[in-house]
Amino acid sequence: MNKLAIAAFATLAISGAAMADTYPYNISVRGGVVFPVDKSYSNISSTFFGLGVDIALNKSLFKGGETFISVDYQSKTLGRDKGSVFPIMLNQKFWGAGKLNGTRTYTILGLGAVVVDYAGSSTTIGGRAGVGMELSEQAFTEAVLTLSDKTGGLRANGLGFYIGYRF
Repeated sequence: MNKLAIAAFATLAISGAAMADTYPYNISVRGGVVFPVDKSYSNISSTFFGLGVDIALNKSLFKGGETFISVDYQSKTLGRDKGSVFPIMLNQKFWGAGKLNGTRTYTILGLGAVVVDYAGSSTTIGGRAGVGMELSEQAFTEAVLTLSDKTGGLRANGLGFYIGYRF
């Protein structure tokens, strides 16, 4: 999985950076905790840490929104233990009606692939849905449900809570 994950991340990062607008950088990073919502996933661990990178594209699929590629990593450790999940999604962010106390709220919908390294490495289709709120121009927080089809005896469905920073 490590070679596949590195290759997929590098490909997306290069293509995303090439398509991204230049101001300021349109890259966000986030970290948090993921709670499994499927028994097959919770049998590995009751909690996972989650890391993610979002690369905003310069054109939106829907008017008034923002389209971006998200690359996530969910694992119980940073080591080579089995049980890591690597969702790669094309997402659309829909902004809320306005600013609440100087911040904007939004919803996220995404679809893509999920690489699961559990009983061998395999890839399946997945999706994500969530809500978020800007805390400042750069800082934000999100709650995201990631769902995947069953592969290798595992359905990597988890609810993640993240805090992030936009560059």
